[in-house]
Amino acid sequence: MRDRYAGRKLAERGVEIRPNTKVKAVTSREIELTDGTRIAVLPWSGQRAPSSHPLIDQLNLPKEHNRLKVNAEMGLRGHSGVWALGDCAMIPDQQGGYQPPTAQHASREGKVLANNIAASLRGDALKPFRYKTLGLLASIGRRTGVARMFGINFSGFIAWSLWRTVYLLNSRA
Repeated sequence: MRDRYAGRKLAERGVEIRPNTKVKAVTSREIELTDGTRIAVLPWSGQRAPSSHPLIDQLNLPKEHNRLKVNAEMGLRGHSGVWALGDCAMIPDQQGGYQPPTAQHASREGKVLANNIAASLRGDALKPFRYKTLGLLASIGRRTGVARMFGINFSGFIAWSLWRTVYLLNSRA
């Protein structure tokens, strides 16, 4: 439901959506898609995966999908005193996957990591990062949004209002 709503709203604004199409090649002048389409200018691209981090790319440390592979305590295995969090870290979750690279998680990871660094300096036990997503929120512009909170989908102004409220409250924390 969220995807259809967002797609419809973006289409109303003149955004052309090409599902199941990927970027095949990029030059300084155009982008070629897997369906053969060539685009001279790409004004915006939604991020579906973590972007490359130039510094992270240069490090000779364990990585997966351009992210440093860390343990649940956010430390790099075999590299004492090296830590990572946020969208440059692959932090395992309790279900055998990884924590998503979102601001919702990163702000909470920061608090746990700060405590773990202090604990490691004292010689105390470290705590794993454990967090369950409360929901997903996205603004799609013009006071319109999509949301899924506690298993319930919202769209339109209500979703945008939730998004705005949550991010304003988090910015003060």
